[in-house]
Amino acid sequence: MVALFIAMPMTEGLIGKRICIPGQFTGSVTVASAKIFEETWLLQFRTQQGEVRDASLTAAEAECSKSGGNADSMTSPLRLEFPIAKAEYLLTHATELGEGGDKQNFWRYEMGFESAEAIRDAVLTEVSIDMLQLQGQNDFGNLYRAYIRITGASGLSRRIRTVWILRFDEDVAKFVTAVPDRLGSL
Repeated sequence: MVALFIAMPMTEGLIGKRICIPGQFTGSVTVASAKIFEETWLLQFRTQQGEVRDASLTAAEAECSKSGGNADSMTSPLRLEFPIAKAEYLLTHATELGEGGDKQNFWRYEMGFESAEAIRDAVLTEVSIDMLQLQGQNDFGNLYRAYIRITGASGLSRRIRTVWILRFDEDVAKFVTAVPDRLGSL
């Protein structure tokens, strides 16, 4: 289930948005209409299959959506996925001298990784679903991060911030990127 940052009590901003409806509907929904009656939100929503349904949320449940939801109102990832193409990007992406984001320099030359498979294996060995921390939401899903410590072939050990996305209506957290964390230690 997905969550939306709701600006209460303005219901006009809900139309066409995705929200969480705790305990009433599993899966993402798009709001078709919304009204506030006393302390209850009365919603009409459209499922991804196009069905129109009714639901109600208490003010507290609406606050859940406003604050980004909680474990009871959103789908939790059941597994992690790290495509080899993402690891290849970390190993080969270079930028001009002085520009940030030179992933190749960090992963290949500082950490000493020679293959995308080695980077992927190092990340997957250290990260687990339990480590994922919800960071927010974009148009595609919920964003998570997890901090891990990796020691490269060069012997350098660094704290790494990994970013993952759990797309709406999916249960697989997919790897987005990994960067050295500025704090440096776990």
